[in-house]
Amino acid sequence: SRTLMKLGQYIYAYDENTIYLNLFVGSQVEIPLNNNHINITQQTQYPWNGYTKIEINPDYNKKFTLKIRKSFFMKNLEIRLNNHIIKNQTLQDGFISINRKWAPHDSIAIYFKMPVIRMKAHPNILMVDQNF
Repeated sequence: SRTLMKLGQYIYAYDENTIYLNLFVGSQVEIPLNNNHINITQQTQYPWNGYTKIEINPDYNKKFTLKIRKSFFMKNLEIRLNNHIIKNQTLQDGFISINRKWAPHDSIAIYFKMPVIRMKAHPNILMVDQNF
């Protein structure tokens, strides 16, 4: 339960010129970045499907890097910036970086397939009493 209560602290991280998007969770946050306040709104349909929309709203146009975490299960990842597909995405240390001058109402849409993966328990595992 302690992790759940601190979940909001794990969604985003930042340093001097970079914002890290670590988790796909519906959220709103204001991040202070070099005398500018960057408001980020994230809407997602995760875990039901792999669609997430992120709106970036700096107080004024500001150049910085947004790093989006890419997990191993994100197959056929498509990222759109203001409805234009970002091609030649470079993955470094588990993140895809978008370095640009951001303006109010810039938006990012993230799409990836999330097929159902059926998993079976080891045959030596007994069923637990469902009334427990």
